[in-house]
Amino acid sequence: MKIAYISQSKLPSRAANSVHVMKMCQAIASHGHSVALWGLRPVAEAFSRKSSIFLSYGVRRNFSLFRLLHFRGIYRFYVLGAVIGARVWNPDIVYCRCIQSARFAARLRLPVYFEAHHPLEGFDNLESAFRELVASPYLKKLIFITKALEEYFTSAYPEISCATLVAPDGADPIAEEYVPPPRADARFKVGYVGQLHKGKGMEIIARLAELCPWADFSVVGGDEHIIAEWKLQCKDIVNLHFVGFVPHSEVHIHIIGFDAVLLPNQRVVGVAGNPLLNISEWTSPLKAFEYMAAGSAIVSSNLPVLREVFADGVNALLCDPGQVEQWQQAILRLSSEPELRATLGANARRDFMEKYSWSARARAVLAE
Repeated sequence: MKIAYISQSKLPSRAANSVHVMKMCQAIASHGHSVALWGLRPVAEAFSRKSSIFLSYGVRRNFSLFRLLHFRGIYRFYVLGAVIGARVWNPDIVYCRCIQSARFAARLRLPVYFEAHHPLEGFDNLESAFRELVASPYLKKLIFITKALEEYFTSAYPEISCATLVAPDGADPIAEEYVPPPRADARFKVGYVGQLHKGKGMEIIARLAELCPWADFSVVGGDEHIIAEWKLQCKDIVNLHFVGFVPHSEVHIHIIGFDAVLLPNQRVVGVAGNPLLNISEWTSPLKAFEYMAAGSAIVSSNLPVLREVFADGVNALLCDPGQVEQWQQAILRLSSEPELRATLGANARRDFMEKYSWSARARAVLAE
């Protein structure tokens, strides 16, 4: 099939959504489909050549990439250009992460798949676009990243009549024979990978580092200005280290070097650039599956949406997101029970290989 994938991601960027669309396009193409991805080209270009974008995300160049220059306030022109470009390409499916693009594609009588990552309530222009899309016979499938999100949409929009699918985020497998770099010392190492904006749990990590001076804590990722703020707040915590941004193609190197990894989502999780949006009830964090792919011992917040993936004592240890003492006890337990670390990591990797690779996700979303 020919699949036109229209995102709303800036390519390249540090946002998780950009990783998602690049990885999904690679995975879809790896199943033998012809894929073209449309995205936003930042005004301040981060790379000089398209090939560098593929390398930065660690994906093969097995799909076409079209980036349209985007200026603030004229997003509608991107939608127009991307959908018309897709129509000229004559696809069998227009796969959209952008609701305006999905609506416009349906108006042009193109078969549409739409993938939702959060509710549209409170965003009147998005909600009206979605209602129009749902009424169109050209909407063929809705994809949701969590069961909670699917239940929300099907309850809020009982007029939905097309096929629906729950497809959590994913990751790429890590070769079992991969050998991590040698370690400088034998101290217990705890890691976090991801953004640092409100609700991601940096306050838990900082407090944990204070309570566990016998371990080293590393934070991989985050924007420079937020890192600077946290460095200032944590200047006296000598066992807390900020690695900063690394290209996504190198993230697994850091994860494999940790003895335990953290997913400390809070009950309110914000989104960079959108302070009104709380994704805590719907999120499917990329880091969860990257941790699982590495066979890591995971300590995660005990939230309903994360329990769709994690079971306490089976493939992770679950803690109340606001009770740092529970996190401390989990880290102490993992440090003293290497067999438990190994069991949790093996179970997490098994679950990942069975259900959560990008390849498995691509196969599921395109299945009839």
